[in-house]
Amino acid sequence: MAKTENSEVPIRHGYASVNSIRLHYVEAGSGDNLVILLHGFPEFWYSWRKQLDALSGRFHVVAPDLRGYNLSDKPPRVEDYKIDELVADVIGLIDHFGAKEAAIVGHDWGAGVAWALAQQHPERLSKLAVLQVPYQSAEFSRNRAYLHRKGRQEVYVYNGRSRAVQRGSPTARRAHRSH
Repeated sequence: MAKTENSEVPIRHGYASVNSIRLHYVEAGSGDNLVILLHGFPEFWYSWRKQLDALSGRFHVVAPDLRGYNLSDKPPRVEDYKIDELVADVIGLIDHFGAKEAAIVGHDWGAGVAWALAQQHPERLSKLAVLQVPYQSAEFSRNRAYLHRKGRQEVYVYNGRSRAVQRGSPTARRAHRSH
């Protein structure tokens, strides 16, 4: 067992064979309430070290290195990194720990994986928290593509709405002032 910096909570390193690869993970805490923390790009499990410490008193907390990162396998083909593969990795991790469901927390790239997991397997989630990546509906994606074709340079997302503005326009200046 190891400890993260400035922590009294022991963390355990392990590997899970999931979806034809081997994922490295660290875990802390115990119990029936599984929490999986999915890191962003270009991070790895260590970016969650303080959350491992904070959550381990009440939950069994797992922070994997997603495929291609740090100590996890790095498949050679681009297709091996499609979102469906990453979702299958997380489902495999939930199964590895013998759980029916888990609370999933995703940051940055991990948030994209968390959103996809919630869409494809909502029955496997007890809770979902996403950080830094809003949900992108098909409608938002279509609007963004249209705005880019029309020469808009930025898309702002705030108050649950998206607004495209050109740099330097009065609308852009108002949007910057409102944040």
